Amino acid sequence: MLKGTPLKTTIIIMMVFCIIIMLSGLTLTTFYPNNTTCVGGICSTNTEVALTPINQAKTFFSELFSVSEWPKRWFCGSWAGFHGWSYILADLITFISYFGIPIFLGLFLKRHKKEKLPYRNLLWLFSFFIFFCGLTHLFDAITFWYPMYRLLGLIKVMTASVSFVTLIVLTYESKELVNLKSPKQMQEIIDHQTTELRAVNEQLKIEINHRNEYEEQLRDTIHQNELLFKELNHRVKNNLQMVAGMVRVNAMVKGMPPSEIADRVETRIKNMSLVHELLLKGKSVENVVLHAYLGELVETSMKVMNNPNIKIETQIERPLIVNTEVAINLGLITSEAITNSLKYAFGDNESGLIKIKAKRLNGIIELEVSDNGEGFDPKKEKRAGSLGSSLMESFTKNLQGGKLSISSDTSGTKVKVTFSG
Repeated sequence: MLKGTPLKTTIIIMMVFCIIIMLSGLTLTTFYPNNTTCVGGICSTNTEVALTPINQAKTFFSELFSVSEWPKRWFCGSWAGFHGWSYILADLITFISYFGIPIFLGLFLKRHKKEKLPYRNLLWLFSFFIFFCGLTHLFDAITFWYPMYRLLGLIKVMTASVSFVTLIVLTYESKELVNLKSPKQMQEIIDHQTTELRAVNEQLKIEINHRNEYEEQLRDTIHQNELLFKELNHRVKNNLQMVAGMVRVNAMVKGMPPSEIADRVETRIKNMSLVHELLLKGKSVENVVLHAYLGELVETSMKVMNNPNIKIETQIERPLIVNTEVAINLGLITSEAITNSLKYAFGDNESGLIKIKAKRLNGIIELEVSDNGEGFDPKKEKRAGSLGSSLMESFTKNLQGGKLSISSDTSGTKVKVTFSG
């Protein structure tokens, strides 16, 4: 009876209801017996009942197909031909219809046996209900010639049982049946869920794209870090070699105090470190923007010299990007040129101007550092300036196709470096 109850159990319940109906009939027979007998259209009442209720039940089943105790239905009452045949045809057509419906439902349920159909038991019950209703109409028509009223009574008992069980199951599941959606409502639900799924799908696409972008950025970061680590090892090695070379060159200069040697080496190391600071600030671990690097170098130099009378101007092409090795060598050359200008070009409390220019033309980069000081003095150059010139020549050799030229006259000194880049 309940939802999901197996079909066999449902059939057993229907049989139990059949027994209950017949037992109820026996009980009513005991209290309200039928003592009326009709023979030949004449009905009379007997004072005694021939058979007890139990014997009547036995006779009912033993003579289930007997037709001897009743007249043919044609002869029971006044049946006109039109009335009788209309009755018979209506019963037969009803039987055929009631018989076809359960056959269709049975084939449908059998074809979808492995599928989880909703209300499967209810459909089987409805099929039995329709089938037994059809049988009652068939035997109503048959009784016009063969009055098998006992068999018709049994069929009616079975029909009543199926009907009542179907009603109980239908009542139990009525809440769900009432809540069943119409095709229009189902389509609206489907459309709504489809819209939600599309929105979720679009959100997933966005999240996947963000994730892919994040993974790509992560891969780039890892790659950049690997390059930075390799570059760091390479730079540390080269810079240590360069520092060792500068210390060695400064130590060869006779008469230079150790403190001055230390100061000059310290300044060069700071200039080299500026490149790595810019690398950490920038997006690339291999290239440096030259105007930013030389700008930082100039600011550092002005703080060190602490001479408000000397001005430094820069005219550097933008954007002019070079790799770290080139930047370090250009920075050291620029620093040496500025140091020489500050030391030899201007007298005490004398104002002056140092210009730094850089540009790229037809694949050639040109760096120029000039001052408007007193000009080149051969005696001073021979005495102390040769160290700066030697270092600048050394740094220029590290540049591809590097050439260094130093010129000086009464209008000042000019240091020019050209190389491929």
